[in-house]
Parts: sequence; C-alpha cells; structure tokens
Amino acid sequence: MELDEVKRTVEVPAHLKKIIDRDPKAREFWPKLSFTHQKEYVKAIEDAKKPETREKRIAAMRDALARVHARSNVAREGGNHQPVRDTGTITFSAARSTVTSTGVGQTYSPSA
Repeated sequence: MELDEVKRTVEVPAHLKKIIDRDPKAREFWPKLSFTHQKEYVKAIEDAKKPETREKRIAAMRDALARVHARSNVAREGGNHQPVRDTGTITFSAARSTVTSTGVGQTYSPSA
C-alpha cells in the first residue's frame, strides 16, 4: 500500500468564490477545510433548485465558517484547548444528495 500524497482540489464556482472572498472569516477558513467538506458545501449549494434554498445554504456555510473562526480565536487565546478543526457534519434543511468519491488526484467540479 502506498501513501496517498496527491492534493485534491475543489473548483469553486465564480459566484460562490466571490461570496467567500468578501467575508474575511470565510476567506481565512475555506482553504483549511478538508477536500470533502469543500466538495459537500459546493455540491449542496449548486444542487439547490430554488434561489431561496441556495441562499439558505450559503448562509449556513458562512455561519459554519464563522463558528470555526470563533473556536480558533478561543484556542489561540489559550482559553479552550479543544481542536480547532471543524469535524461537524454539514446539514441543510433540504434532502441531501448522495455524493460519491471523485477518486485520488481528481478535481471535483459541480458541473461534473
């Protein structure tokens, strides 16, 4: 068995990239999310059929990134010595679609 060192990337749609870039907390923590978390956020947002659903999912993503930011500030200040990484699941009110692995070294694209 070989060590898998291939970096996986997620192609973030332009409209979502603008939203992430406008929010300092989101911009700081988006790259720290695992490939799978990034892929799940992009897929859930892109799979929304109604604009209202898409907006709710974007708001949920921003809230989750803000929570990670708040936890990391507490850890940096020496208060709570819990791990900073967000390992919670991404939950939306709409039914979730099944996401399958894209494989080693591949790039996830929502249009794929």
